[in-house]
Parts: sequence; structure tokens; C-alpha cells
Amino acid sequence: MPLKIEVSWSKSAPHFSSFSSCAYSFCGKVIGDGQSRESKTSARVAFHYPGFVRFQLARFCIVTSTEMQSVAVGWQVYEITRRPLDLGLAGLAQFLPGILLFLVAGHAADRFERRKLIVLCYSGFALCSALLLFLSLRGIHTVYPIYIVLVFLGVVRSLTGPVSRALLPQLVPEEYFPSAIAWASSVFQFATILGPSLGGVAYAAFRGPSAVYALGLVAATFAVFSTLRIKTQSSQRRASRSLARRSSPDYGTSGTKR
Repeated sequence: MPLKIEVSWSKSAPHFSSFSSCAYSFCGKVIGDGQSRESKTSARVAFHYPGFVRFQLARFCIVTSTEMQSVAVGWQVYEITRRPLDLGLAGLAQFLPGILLFLVAGHAADRFERRKLIVLCYSGFALCSALLLFLSLRGIHTVYPIYIVLVFLGVVRSLTGPVSRALLPQLVPEEYFPSAIAWASSVFQFATILGPSLGGVAYAAFRGPSAVYALGLVAATFAVFSTLRIKTQSSQRRASRSLARRSSPDYGTSGTKR
């Protein structure tokens, strides 16, 4: 009898080992699929916050329109003067204010409310697009008014960069900030690549810069309205704390302390 039991166990042992291997393999696959789905969800978690989504849409529109207009301005300036030096002066007019005002821009980003500043900056982009469109429709034959608009555009750009970077931490919780940084960088790079392409196509299709400036004006206007709808995390936290204080037993119905 003990021999039969030993033989029976020895015959069933391989089946038990095979069952255990299948069970471990199945559990490992389930755990691995769960971790994969969790990692994919965590990679897109920043888009669960409407403020971040609206800000990225606005930022994409602004960067794309700015790059489009850079192409159109270059061609317009060259068609007026036919001098390559003026192309360099156009670029200098846009980027020199950023070098001179970077300390002021950083101080303003720390001192004032960032959402209002970014709305002001995007309104400045819309104004620059409108001025460039106006000058193009008038058919000017000198580049100096264009240079003045480009200097103003450079001032707006010098303020936009620090304010945008300072606003981003207020749109998502701290634990999701690395994901927000990665997506914001991807959106910026995509807009930087797409903008000149669209600007060149629009300039060639409509035989002039007016269509490019009009598209830039529409994009900047959309960015302004999208940014106006942003609610930062800090303001939401302040509102929740205020509501908690008002609903506390130590406070009356009017919100004043008893």
C-alpha cells in the first residue's frame, strides 16, 4: 500500500508542477498587464486636469502662430528691401528685448498673478498679429513700422517664457508635475516644427503674408479665451479652505467668526 501511494504521487507530481507553472505564469501576466495599464494611465494623468489642457491648447496656438509669422515677416521684409541684412535685423528686433528684459520678466512672474500675466501676454500676441495684418493690407513700402511691431513682439515674448514656466506648477498636483513637464515640452516642440511649415504653405497659397497674419490673429484670440477659463490649483485650494472655514462650527452663517 505505501508503494502504491508513492507511485501514485510520483505520477501526479509532474501534473502538479505543470499546474503551478501555469498559475505563476498567468498571475505574472495579469500583474504585468495591470502595471502596464497603470503606467500608461499615469503618463497621461496631467490631461485629467482641465487647466493644464486649456493651457497647452493656448500655448500650442501661440507658439504655432508665432513661428508662422516669423516666416511671413522674413519674406515680407525681404520682398520690400531685397537686402539679406534686413532679415537679420528682423530677428534681432524680436530677440533683443528678451536679452535686456529677462530679469524684469522673472521678477514679474514671481510678483504678480501668473494667469493674468499670461492672458495679458497672449493679448499682446493678438495685438501684434492685428498690427502686422493692418500693415500688410495697407501695402507699406518701408520696413520700419514692421520693426516697431517686432520689438513689441519681442517684449511680449520675453515676458511669456518665464510666466509660462511659473504657471505650470499651479495647474497640476506636485506628484504629477514630471508628466506635465514632459507633455508641455512635447507640445512646444511639435508647435515649433509645425509653425514654419504652415506659415510657408499659407504664404505660398495666398501669395502674401496677410493670410498668415490673419491665422495668427485667430490663433492668438483663441489662446486668450482658453487661458481666461483656466483655474489654477492654488486658487482652488484657497477656495476650498475658505469654504471649510465658513462651514466650521466656529464661524457663523455669514462667514464671520463667532
